Amino acid sequence: RSAMLKYEAAVSVLPDDGQLWLNLARETLAVQPAANTSDASTLPANGTSAAFNAYKLLRTTKTRADVLALLGNGLDKRDLYRPALQAYEASLALNPSPAVQADYADLKARKGFRVIDHTVDADTSAPRICAQFSEDLVKTGVDYAQFVTVDNAPPKGVE
Repeated sequence: RSAMLKYEAAVSVLPDDGQLWLNLARETLAVQPAANTSDASTLPANGTSAAFNAYKLLRTTKTRADVLALLGNGLDKRDLYRPALQAYEASLALNPSPAVQADYADLKARKGFRVIDHTVDADTSAPRICAQFSEDLVKTGVDYAQFVTVDNAPPKGVE
């Protein structure tokens, strides 16, 4: 926490120093929030804000990739999983890093697009299953029937 406070003081003096913002983001996201405090939400929010400021100021591909990976970590802590995945993807596009790839894969496995629940209605003349996904599907222009099979054949209908 003391490093975070020192970087906060430093960016107040040198607000155009992207490296200071990056270090502030890193230190802020590294702080373990105290139990039963608002730190659990405040620290990740402040960390992602600092990372965003760093991204705006830093210009090299490597540092931008580092900032985007840090942003992904902070967004994950804020339960903003889709933007976190996108930040990791952008980081990997700039600089393929095994550590970032591992963080991305872990988050995608935990919170990526998936079936989160389902119901089965088998006691009718036309049995059906309803799958609830973690994200909304595109409502028009996509034929989802190709992703569903019944006894290795296309189903009679997908709604």
